Amino acid sequence: MIGIVSGYMRSGTSCMMQALEAGGMCAMRSLERDKAMHAQQAKISAQWGDAVADSYRPNDQYYELNPSDYHIDDFPLMFDGRLIKCLAPGVMLVSPAGRPLYRCVFMRRNRRAIADSVYAMTGRVPSMLESDLFDRRMAKTVDCLRDRKSFVSVEEVWFDEMVRDPRGTFERLLRAGWPIDPAVAAEVPDSSKRRMLGAAA
Repeated sequence: MIGIVSGYMRSGTSCMMQALEAGGMCAMRSLERDKAMHAQQAKISAQWGDAVADSYRPNDQYYELNPSDYHIDDFPLMFDGRLIKCLAPGVMLVSPAGRPLYRCVFMRRNRRAIADSVYAMTGRVPSMLESDLFDRRMAKTVDCLRDRKSFVSVEEVWFDEMVRDPRGTFERLLRAGWPIDPAVAAEVPDSSKRRMLGAAA
């Protein structure tokens, strides 16, 4: 079984990875990628200056794989028994059949909040975040994954729900078969680190 955390960037995927890892799962990530992402975020924080205290929140950890990992012939089968992050739409490219099977948490978030956070990170907003097409694409991705026999479960988790009720969120995941301690996992989401606090929920 492979655990996958997916969703659009800035939707709480790293927080979910960290929580599931704290709850007892073995999360895979590249420390080199973490280092590179930290360097990038340090530059962004410097650009924001004092404003970062009230708006933008850089991640503590990113849980990214190396880009080259996605091109290995047996990806993601090489991560059997582990937890990985595979952002949308890349998750649609994972092996659609055979074993091991997959269990997925797909993170959702209000697109205006995502757009604000992406703009803070990159200085631009992808066009797909400027219309309801974004929400339809995310919903369609979840539906497509649920239709695949290789995915034993796809749990949709909204970022604000996880921050507001972390214990309830992780107890729901436990009931869905995720091998975690929900009380420990629930200690990870921290509303004080929520990005773009002024964005509409």
